[in-house]
Amino acid sequence: MSHQEPTITVEDVVVAYGDRLALDGVSLSLYPGEVVSLVGPNGAGKSTLLKTIAGHVKPDRGRVIVSPSLGPNPRREVVYVPQRDRIDWTLPASVRDLVLMGAYGTSSRWRPLPRGYTKAAMDALEVVGMSHHAETQIGRLSGGQQQRVILARALIRPASVYLLDEPFTGVDAPTEAIFEELIADLQRQGKTVAMATHNLECARATSDRICMVNRRIVALGTPDETLVPLNIAVAYGDISQLHIHGEAAHSHEHVHG
Repeated sequence: MSHQEPTITVEDVVVAYGDRLALDGVSLSLYPGEVVSLVGPNGAGKSTLLKTIAGHVKPDRGRVIVSPSLGPNPRREVVYVPQRDRIDWTLPASVRDLVLMGAYGTSSRWRPLPRGYTKAAMDALEVVGMSHHAETQIGRLSGGQQQRVILARALIRPASVYLLDEPFTGVDAPTEAIFEELIADLQRQGKTVAMATHNLECARATSDRICMVNRRIVALGTPDETLVPLNIAVAYGDISQLHIHGEAAHSHEHVHG
C-alpha cells in the first residue's frame, strides 16, 4: 500500500492517564479503501488509539496527521463511532432523533437541520435494518439494536474515515452479518475503516490488516500474519484463554518488538 498516500498517519504517539501509560510510542498509517482491526486485551489502548486519531484525546507525545487531500477541513472527514455504553439511552429521543444528532458534525447546532437530513436518517436506518424503529424511544431497544442505531448515526454524515469502537460487542448473528457487509461496502467506496474489536474471528473476516496492541504495537500485518500463537501470547499474556482457528497456528509469524 506504500504507493498510496495514507489518510491517517500516527507518529510515535504516547498517551498517559495520570501515571498509567495507555499508549507508548505507537506509529501506524491507515490507507484509503482498507479495513484495519485493532485487537488486544482489555486496557490495551485500542479505544484510546481511536479517540486519539479522532482528536478526542490529545497525545502527550507524537502526533496524528490527517491527510490534507481529504479537503479544506480534513478533520471533518473523520467520524468516531463510540461504544454503546457511551450513549445516554435514557434520553427522551426517538431512534430517528438520535441518528439525526450525527448530522450536527456538518451543520450548526443552532439552526434546524435541512429537510434532506430526515431522508438521509431514514436511508441510514434502512442500511442497518432499523427503519421500522424510527419512532421507537431509544431506551426500548435491545443491545444489538442500539449498536445498529449508533452505526446509522455515523452513516448520516459523509466522511472518508470511520473509526468504530467495539461495533461487534453484544450483537446477534444477523447484526454481525449486517455490520460485516456495511464495512465491506465502505471499503468498496474507498473509505478508511479502523475498528477496535475483541472478536478475533470478525477481525479475520473483515480486515485487510490487523494491528495487535498492548500499549505498544505487538504485531501488524495481514490476519494470517498477526493471528498466530506467538503474537497472541505476547499481546494477551495467556494463549490458553483464546480460541483461534487452527490454520492460524501454521501461518507466518510476524512480530514487532
